[in-house]
Amino acid sequence: CTDMEDYCIGVNYGDMNELRDAIVQVITNKQQTAKMVDRAYYFFKSNLTSETMVKEVYNLYKELIH
Repeated sequence: CTDMEDYCIGVNYGDMNELRDAIVQVITNKQQTAKMVDRAYYFFKSNLTSETMVKEVYNLYKELIH
């Protein structure tokens, strides 16, 4: 997912150099890291709260029943 780049830094499993570079990027680029944190928090508050998840599950069940 390309939109995930707004919320996190992904690395390929087992790629230690890529992981190292990502950690250095987070530590050294405070402005970019702050933006990512803000976007991730907004995404969480908009999509992943328990209230939102309950509504989504309820709507799914409702759709499957009808």
